[in-house]
Amino acid sequence: MFLDSEDLLKAQAERDALSLADGYIRFNENQKRLEKNEGAYATLESSKVIRGCIPLVTKEIERYFSETKDKLGKGKTPFSFSVLRDFDPSKAAYIGLNSVINAIGSQKPLSQTLVTCGRMVHSEHVALKLERERGKKIAERIGKKLSMQGSSANRSKAFKKLVEDQDIEFDDWSADVSAKVGEPLVNAVLKALPDIFKLETVFVKRGSSMNLIVLTDEGSSLLRDIREAASWMRPVLRPMVVAPRPWESFYTGCYYDERLARTVPLMRTSQKDHRRLLKVSLGNGQMAYVLEALNAIQETPFAINEPVYGVIKWAWENNIEIEGFPRSQRIDLPPRVDAEVWEQMDQRQRKGKRLTVAQIHQKNRSIDADVKIMLDDLTTAKELMDYDRFYLPCNLDFRGRVYPVCHFNNQRSDHVKALFRFADGKPLGPSGASWLCVHLANCGDFERVSKRPFGDRLRWVEDNHDQIIATANDPIGTLDHWSQADSPFMYLAACMEYAKWRSSGSSEEFISYLPVALDGSNSGLQHYSAALRCEREAAMVCLTEALEPADAYQIVADAANELVKLDAANGDVRALKLLELGGLDRKIAKRNVMTFAYSSEQFGFGQQQVKDTMGPENDAVLKGLKDRNKYELPILDPKSERYGEPDNGVQLAHYIAAKVWHSVNAVVTEASKGMSFFKKVAGTLAHEGKPLTWVTPVGLPVLHKYTQWDVKRVKMFLFDRDVALVGQAEEGSLREVRANIRTKPLDRIDKEKAKNAVAPNVIHSMDAAHLMLTVLASKAEGIEHFSLIHDSFGTHAGSTERFFHIIREAFVDMYENYCPLTEVYENAARSLDDPSRLPEVPTIGNWEVREVLDAPYAFA
Repeated sequence: MFLDSEDLLKAQAERDALSLADGYIRFNENQKRLEKNEGAYATLESSKVIRGCIPLVTKEIERYFSETKDKLGKGKTPFSFSVLRDFDPSKAAYIGLNSVINAIGSQKPLSQTLVTCGRMVHSEHVALKLERERGKKIAERIGKKLSMQGSSANRSKAFKKLVEDQDIEFDDWSADVSAKVGEPLVNAVLKALPDIFKLETVFVKRGSSMNLIVLTDEGSSLLRDIREAASWMRPVLRPMVVAPRPWESFYTGCYYDERLARTVPLMRTSQKDHRRLLKVSLGNGQMAYVLEALNAIQETPFAINEPVYGVIKWAWENNIEIEGFPRSQRIDLPPRVDAEVWEQMDQRQRKGKRLTVAQIHQKNRSIDADVKIMLDDLTTAKELMDYDRFYLPCNLDFRGRVYPVCHFNNQRSDHVKALFRFADGKPLGPSGASWLCVHLANCGDFERVSKRPFGDRLRWVEDNHDQIIATANDPIGTLDHWSQADSPFMYLAACMEYAKWRSSGSSEEFISYLPVALDGSNSGLQHYSAALRCEREAAMVCLTEALEPADAYQIVADAANELVKLDAANGDVRALKLLELGGLDRKIAKRNVMTFAYSSEQFGFGQQQVKDTMGPENDAVLKGLKDRNKYELPILDPKSERYGEPDNGVQLAHYIAAKVWHSVNAVVTEASKGMSFFKKVAGTLAHEGKPLTWVTPVGLPVLHKYTQWDVKRVKMFLFDRDVALVGQAEEGSLREVRANIRTKPLDRIDKEKAKNAVAPNVIHSMDAAHLMLTVLASKAEGIEHFSLIHDSFGTHAGSTERFFHIIREAFVDMYENYCPLTEVYENAARSLDDPSRLPEVPTIGNWEVREVLDAPYAFA
């Protein structure tokens, strides 16, 4: 659709209004769904009111406990008190408020409300019994299993089975007993909050009546105001069909509708201190480079790659299995076991059957979410085809990283990224064809060609010319080929662009629209190597001149394999199993090594391996594509209740993580010193209750502040959410309830979070600054089209030759004029009462960072 500027502005105004309206509708539909599946207590407005009310109800329950204790010995102890006295008063208050709010939402009579409240108490009573008799770990494991069950009704049903499996008597209470137990809690709510809840007699047919708990006018107004305010603050943000409004201040960017613009701040931060810093920096011009770069990025016009869209739609509608591509159909549940067969199964077999069913239910819930997202993506892409161009409005995270504000964007998974092409093309020129071919080889990465010299990549394309052309001409018929690529849909898009170029006679005048990407080689380690001037580690991540790319992931994988071989020689079954499967390769080690530079620890490595390596295997088993996870072993720990059962690969995942952890620490020593320095600085500041600040090379102030809340968290065992209790309010005041809802964090710094997060935050701020400096230098030379993802730099193939050098020049210029270690140290020293407690800045090596200018594979 080709519209003039006035019509486009009208279209954008309609889209902005639709974003607000759709957000309003979606928010309220989600709240209704929560209320239906969980109960009224789970809605946003109810959960906020519960948080504000709990301190008042807790006081009333404490009063009830005290008065009842005074009466003990003067008669029989009430059963309700014998149960409730084991409860934390805050938890009892939470249960009472949940029951009352759910009763209001469902219009339950008072008698039924008391029974429901008592049954909630019963579940928590059984959970306490489970923890006392079987230990906290088993109770936590059962709680985790329950969280996978979906609705509260499903969790309640599963809870009884799981408890009985532990030989814990469930001892159901009658309705009469449940009502007696629930009565003190409901009474406490009504006594503590007469200005929010009240008891009302309602007359029904034939002169009969019933008692209901209802909201007072003030209480109803409170909930309505909270929901109404929240409804308009969650718009469904969309790509724009006109260039986004330039950023000039904290709320001036992106959208033209002021109501919508107010929901999109310049930076995604909840820290008021950080916002103040930003506003000062914006006012004095310090952030001029940041705004110029951000505006240049979001002014890039995109269009939908329609042939790729067609293939994605076909693959989705036909439920084609491609790694990383969402599944459109649910996994079938196994057939129900006959009662007779069930009776013959032992406890372990029954448990295995239940676990499989639970895992399929959990996976299907994930598939349901993927279906919704995919349908939204296809709808958005189809809608954007009506325009010859659209834009991705962007803002920053608190470290300065650039993110599109709308969900449909080019920083997502392979099949979404492949939908984006530039709206304006550019001739390939003398070098663009080579860069298009390099990009094509990188996206396919068959035979790990992306880790080989550029010449090998170009030869791979020439050697596979016929297959590439066939893929472009018949994607459905060549599915078995392109679906095995490293980035299948990006590879397909590159094949299509290559085929168009070749059909043009391989002309330098061919107009190309495809973004060609140059990716950093382990960005985190690259920044540490440059900051510390460590030549050995710089060489490992391709920052030095070399005839072929280095591969830090393979270096670590090789070192880990040597450790595995030593274990195998000593008979370790995990090592033997791993070697039987071919040992560790770079793919298995990659994410661990990549996140090491961002302070990931051994346990985190293990969780990554469970998800990345074992997850696809277990999913294939659930889908019926495989009989078993090839990595699984029988559980080796004799103390485990599942001793001897298959472990879904968990043991081997954590074994791999341990070997990679030891290897990466042995290989990457200087970066470890840098991480340790940042942690010590942040810890020293946190000891004095102070945050860490620094200013990045583009003038962006960063506030590293993790605040502690003076809170106590209350969670009900059967309910998959909790509430933070903040402060104490005065009795009986709606004003105090509102105050509790608005309670703010304390000024205390969370020392552990401050230490653990500082290294990744500093490094992310550096890669963000490098990206912005690259954009500014490119714009100065007439390059104005960008497709960027933090450490991945994309532009037209015809601009890539110069872009290739600009990326390196910006990197060198940044590190020749700025040292993050010194910047962090000096800012910390200015803040501290006692700067002598700071660690020394690590020794800087002699490597010349200018060598990056001649490093062909640094960003390749």
